[in-house]
Amino acid sequence: MIENSDYDHQDNQQVNYFDYEKLSQFLSVKKSTLYAWVSRNEIPFIRISSRCVRFDFNQIKAWLKNKQKSCN
Repeated sequence: MIENSDYDHQDNQQVNYFDYEKLSQFLSVKKSTLYAWVSRNEIPFIRISSRCVRFDFNQIKAWLKNKQKSCN
């Protein structure tokens, strides 16, 4: 039995996983956009099975930060 499954045991940070619905709401994009990004490997994701994909919230935050452009 796995205890404390809400935590990444390597660094004790809480890990949150989003499905397509939750991430589309968070990013304010359509689910079809997320499907396209996943199919083109443009966004970090975890494929659990052929029909099950999850998104690690910490990786999504890092991905967004990397996408950020500074105004000069």
